[in-house]
Amino acid sequence: MAKILDIDFKDEKMIKMLELFNDLGHNAIYMTHYELAEKTGNVYQPTDWKEFITHPKVVNAINEELNLIKRAKVMLLLKDIENNKSTGQAQLLNTLLNQNKENVAKEGPVFIYTYIPPNPQEIHAGNVVISDVDPFEVHDSDDTE
Repeated sequence: MAKILDIDFKDEKMIKMLELFNDLGHNAIYMTHYELAEKTGNVYQPTDWKEFITHPKVVNAINEELNLIKRAKVMLLLKDIENNKSTGQAQLLNTLLNQNKENVAKEGPVFIYTYIPPNPQEIHAGNVVISDVDPFEVHDSDDTE
């Protein structure tokens, strides 16, 4: 049977758990730590499996596998998109494509500033102030002597 995960562990317990994990086949990557304990005959407790599946090497390997699976499924949907006019399939494709965008780390608020030139009525209005200065331009301060 092909290995699902190929990780180089030094710890004997992790090596044995990896072998058991790989023996379960490709469905192992979708199992919880409780299911892994049960399916492997309770050789290891759920807490051991929890430690295994949260190990950084395992997390990275499973994420890599899932990304490959998602990419393959997206390609299948794209291949069939002309023949299938299903709204559900379009929504699924949109969701899968947007998941990659969500995985990118985002920090802080996002502000989008635009400039809309005043129309002729606004130009002559008494309460409109038209600025010639860019509010986002950084100016060197003279008081740093």
